[in-house]
Parts: sequence; structure tokens; C-alpha cells
Amino acid sequence: MLDAGLFDNDVVVVDRDAKPANGRIVIAIVDGGFVVRQLVIRQGVPYLEARNARMVYEPTIADGEMGIEIWGVVRASVRNLQA
Repeated sequence: MLDAGLFDNDVVVVDRDAKPANGRIVIAIVDGGFVVRQLVIRQGVPYLEARNARMVYEPTIADGEMGIEIWGVVRASVRNLQA
């Protein structure tokens, strides 16, 4: 998620009550693990897309049928500048 301004070891503040919307950065559960992705809705179909030009990730369809759950919406991030 480097292109979205989120880096390794950043701490994110997640709002579990916020409604996921197009363009929002979300925490999702994919294959039993947490991921940070941008929610993109194209022609009514929700996708989870990574924002990192250095790596190639296939967009994941976030329709809930494949065990994917939007867990919350990222509201803020905190970076440790001492590391």
C-alpha cells in the first residue's frame, strides 16, 4: 500500500462502524488473514486492490462469496519515525 501512503510497520486506526465505500482503504479478511487494500467498485462489483507499483497483486473480488469480509475502514495511520 506504498502508493496509498501506508508503509511496513505503520499503525492504522480502523473504524469498524464506518461503511466501506468506493475508494476507501479497508481492512479485509482474505483466506483467513488480514489485508489492507483499497475498495474499488466497478460496474457494481467490489474489488480489493493493492496500491503498490513495486509489486503485482491481482484484484480480489470482495463480494463475500469467497469468504472475504470487509472488517473495517482505515481512518488514519501512524508512522514510527525512530525505526
